[in-house]
Amino acid sequence: MRELQISYEQSALETTVNIGKAALSEFWENTKRPFIIADESLLHLCPEQHHARTALLPAGESCKSLSAAQNLIQWLSERGCRRDDEIVALGGASIVNVAGFTASIYMRGIRWHVAPTTLLAMADSSIGGETTINIGSTKNLAGSFWQPSSVVIDPLLLKTLPRNEFMSGVGEILKTALLDGDLLYDTILQYHELICEGEPGIMEDVLYMTCGVKADIVSTDIYERGQCTVLNAGHTVAHAIESDSNYSIPHGKAVAAGLLMEAKIGKMLELTETDTVNKIEELLDLYGLEKHYGFQNDIEISIDKRSDSLLVPFITEIGTALIEKVDRRTFLDALKEIQ
Repeated sequence: MRELQISYEQSALETTVNIGKAALSEFWENTKRPFIIADESLLHLCPEQHHARTALLPAGESCKSLSAAQNLIQWLSERGCRRDDEIVALGGASIVNVAGFTASIYMRGIRWHVAPTTLLAMADSSIGGETTINIGSTKNLAGSFWQPSSVVIDPLLLKTLPRNEFMSGVGEILKTALLDGDLLYDTILQYHELICEGEPGIMEDVLYMTCGVKADIVSTDIYERGQCTVLNAGHTVAHAIESDSNYSIPHGKAVAAGLLMEAKIGKMLELTETDTVNKIEELLDLYGLEKHYGFQNDIEISIDKRSDSLLVPFITEIGTALIEKVDRRTFLDALKEIQ
């Protein structure tokens, strides 16, 4: 079992991250009275004695809504959830987000834990306490920052994950490796075959490193007002891809394509080195991830319209990211040019 302890400079909260085979079983043994918010297909992962305090939701973006959070608050109240009780999020990234958001506003905030069951949630949304929900067709428009008390990552759960969802998680791991440029980056290059197979031993190592890199970043900027923005590398284009495809392309796969497309835009803006663009392209080839996306609709509809400028983290070199404010029109024109 691997353990990470995350302390935050701007908060008294702390998060313990446990990573290892059978970690989930150990967690249930030490959890007395949880209120579980779970993917409806994962009831079998909840101990039977907790079924009466388990709310089941459909997986996917549809559960990240104000109405879902409102229903969960009503459910918690009806079942007598107190301020000293705890919520457990069991599922993928969408379940983690809506459960975390609910925990942050129920009785002005109660403790919560994350038991991620997808690679995307293990590598990304379970660390950092950023909880988001969608408003209408706008992704992640509302949310809060509420750090979980613990995160329980069991790589054995990846064995039953559909291939498309698994590779979505790989996309986020590649992003973190590009930001790291050190041991994690070397590992994903050297062990790509074992990673693609989801071999539990290597996945435990990779997830430990991935969570460690993200923890180092979020621990100093939990409200995403500075350096934490680098974690959005690839996401400006990725969110546009998700919107244009009506979310048929999983988030992590959209991020992978977004990383390369943004690197090409960075090169056009004389921010990103040619060698960096080539290395990102080679990395996506190595993992068989899509390197490009052809927009079916007007790109202007898909790109964030809330400001005349975009705050974009460009990976200028492997291991180095530059957060740049870019005129929205300039970014759109560059994106159209690489179509």
